[in-house]
Amino acid sequence: MVVVIVVLVYFNSWFNPFILDDATHIRDNPGLREWENWTAIFKSPFFEFPEAGLAQYYRPLTILTYKVEYLLFAENPFGFHLVNTAFHCLNTILVFLLCRLIGGYAGPAFIISLLFGIHPLQTEEVSYISGLGGLAAGSAVLSSAYFFLRFLKEKNRLYYLSSIFLFVLGLFYKEGAMIAPFLLFWLTIASGRGQLSGGGRWRAALLYLPVFFLILGGYLFLRSSIVVPADFFSGLGGGLGVRFLTFGKGLWVYLRLAFFPLHLHFYRSLELIYPGWYPLALLILGSCVLFLVRLTVRGERSTPLISVGAGWFVIGLSPFFGGVPIILEGRYLYWAEHFMYLPLIGIWMVLAGALFELLNSYPDRRTLRAAVGGCLLLLVISFAFLTVRQNSFWSDELIFFRRMARHEPRLFRTTGMLGVAYFNKGMWDKAIVADTEARKKLLDLSEARSEAELPPMDKYMLKTILIRMAQSYYSLGNTARSREIALELQRFFPDNYIGYYISGWINLKSGDSARALTFLEEAYRLNPSDFKTARALIRCYQRLNNFQRSREVWREAAERIPAFREAREILKRRNQK
Repeated sequence: MVVVIVVLVYFNSWFNPFILDDATHIRDNPGLREWENWTAIFKSPFFEFPEAGLAQYYRPLTILTYKVEYLLFAENPFGFHLVNTAFHCLNTILVFLLCRLIGGYAGPAFIISLLFGIHPLQTEEVSYISGLGGLAAGSAVLSSAYFFLRFLKEKNRLYYLSSIFLFVLGLFYKEGAMIAPFLLFWLTIASGRGQLSGGGRWRAALLYLPVFFLILGGYLFLRSSIVVPADFFSGLGGGLGVRFLTFGKGLWVYLRLAFFPLHLHFYRSLELIYPGWYPLALLILGSCVLFLVRLTVRGERSTPLISVGAGWFVIGLSPFFGGVPIILEGRYLYWAEHFMYLPLIGIWMVLAGALFELLNSYPDRRTLRAAVGGCLLLLVISFAFLTVRQNSFWSDELIFFRRMARHEPRLFRTTGMLGVAYFNKGMWDKAIVADTEARKKLLDLSEARSEAELPPMDKYMLKTILIRMAQSYYSLGNTARSREIALELQRFFPDNYIGYYISGWINLKSGDSARALTFLEEAYRLNPSDFKTARALIRCYQRLNNFQRSREVWREAAERIPAFREAREILKRRNQK
């Protein structure tokens, strides 16, 4: 029943296009078409933007899944959406099985899995094709927890080995699976009825969980020292205390969204809370610890769903306490709504456990059951309606980015994304207005006196804004302004090819091939592996009747760039025919 309801709720998302990172990771990613050296994905980051200072995530199984999906569906987003929905349905089943194993009853497990499956916050993982990594890692964490509890109950070593194997799979899908050992520890000591009791829980935790922590340690060493030498671990120290303090504000925002999921818009900005509030933060943290300890003891004589759920929520959100440097923009901190995918389970565990205890302790159960059932039905209908509505916002990137800009008008990132939407729609004049505003906000929020003083991430954003502005002005026929912006790119990024490429591209389009050649040669020298630069340079040499140099660049590009190799093979086959 839960799966059928989830499918119905997410049915309208299957017809949505690629949006946001979907274009970069899937639609425009030539690496998904290659299978000759597919094992290389286990030796390289998920994506590399070192100039932007971005975390270089390590998600090889996510890339491998994308490859298989591309093999099956090519560039048709319908199939990719089906896979995401299938993963989410699997997760709802796992939530049901896990909660029934913990609580011992099907009723609370049904409520928890249903609310988890249809909650509007989940659209950011399910309706967003690039949310696949989080969905698959969630499947791994949930199934690992389920098999571990089965092992504690039945002492079947196959369950234990399955739990370990699934944990490893989750790590290779997304970093969020790192919470699994901590979740297993909490489940072991707090699950109560139906599992181990008393000191046996601690003995089991000390006996069987070290393997998971050793695997986690090996994974962290592998990715931070070998595969991804410069990743998010390098930023743990910067602003850690400020991020931790700000987390408390975000916690209240997410708790409100759990019960009143209105005005969802992908990113949420929180104004940073600076030092001076540490005593309050420590008091709140200490209170949470004491509350969890008391719940653990209480779990001996009542449903363990309440104690397990409270700890589950805290552990699920623990990566975002401030340890991982979530995107900062000036004095604002970004939080994504998909951070709540797994933590939501904890909230519904607490709710279902409290309702279960209330129904068992109330003398006139029939009246109370009717009232509780009516409230839950109203909640389910409301969530289902909001989820279907939220899916519709993912049907068009212009609708999506306008909504973001309306709810977060103070941030340059949302304004810049609106510029991307206008640009992709060919609305050049509106794209220029949005990008000009985004550029101004970028300087204001970074508190930099000039573009040269911007930090790496902001410089990367500035570069993308200027590229769009140059192309937009050219598309509107304002070639002079387009050239000015291309020169700005060269001045701000002298060691980057993009400014020279844009200048060469504009001059080539305008018919000045001789002037274009100077810029394109420099761009090709700085980045000989860029397809567009090599293609433009070849075309430029052809227009100047220098066919010998054109052929030389073609041969060089065929050695470096897969697209040129494919083109060369196609030409060879045509010549043979």
